[in-house]
Amino acid sequence: MPGKLLSNDNCGYGRPESDVYLVDDELVADIRLHRALQPIGWQFVDSIGFDSLGRYTGKKRGGSYIFTNAVGDSFRYKP
Repeated sequence: MPGKLLSNDNCGYGRPESDVYLVDDELVADIRLHRALQPIGWQFVDSIGFDSLGRYTGKKRGGSYIFTNAVGDSFRYKP
């Protein structure tokens, strides 16, 4: 995955529920193809009623993409 990823979660160390995984598997292709940003994320055990914790909505600011969930966990990716 080319680029720079900054996170308040140490980028998750590549776990399937990590920021690195989300960017590499769900975001890079859309950026390269200039598609509109879609919310990205995952479902986790016992997430009933807390779906927004695993859902990150994105915004593009300058050359960076910033994704944040409902409680402020976020990461920034710059290709």
